[in-house]
Amino acid sequence: MCFRPPGAEQAIECPKCGRKITAVMGNISPICPFCDADIASYVDEMKKKAAAPGSAPGVPGAPAPAAPNAPKAPGAPSHSQ
Repeated sequence: MCFRPPGAEQAIECPKCGRKITAVMGNISPICPFCDADIASYVDEMKKKAAAPGSAPGVPGAPAPAAPNAPKAPGAPSHSQ
């Protein structure tokens, strides 16, 4: 059973034979398993495109954490007589 979201599949298309090469354990082979083409530079280029800002749909960032509010030190006792 797969618990990954539908858009999480990592795969590229071989530029030589056109077959779909899927990632195994998050890594894509530098050599096409179907036609033995050297696709290392193509894989690197695809990784750069995927990591480029603006290539993914806008994902809202987490709000910045606020500084914790420290309790105030107790004041000196007042001597009212």
